[in-house]
Amino acid sequence: MKKKSVLFLFLFFSLSLFAQSDKAKFSARIVDGQTGEPLPCVHVYIAAGRGVLSNLDGKFTIEAEGKDSLYFTIMGYEPQRFRADRLPEVVKMTERVRSLDEVTVLGTEG
Repeated sequence: MKKKSVLFLFLFFSLSLFAQSDKAKFSARIVDGQTGEPLPCVHVYIAAGRGVLSNLDGKFTIEAEGKDSLYFTIMGYEPQRFRADRLPEVVKMTERVRSLDEVTVLGTEG
């Protein structure tokens, strides 16, 4: 019985290590596409919901499978998507330009 338990534990841990072997760490630097300035606090996530934020230098590292899609979002920029195993060293974010048709200003007497 003891041998079966040891064999079971060995197989269990071997399979769990094998299942995790598809994951790797992916890193890149995120910059403004026009100025080249690093973009801090860009949300980088995979579809499963796990995500990270870029640091002050625009750099991040995330653990994902090569086939996973990485999504990049930050206010004021167009969202980006890359397959993890095709991630460029530098991700260039494009500014989202929207114009307003009308502006209403309200004021009060004080």
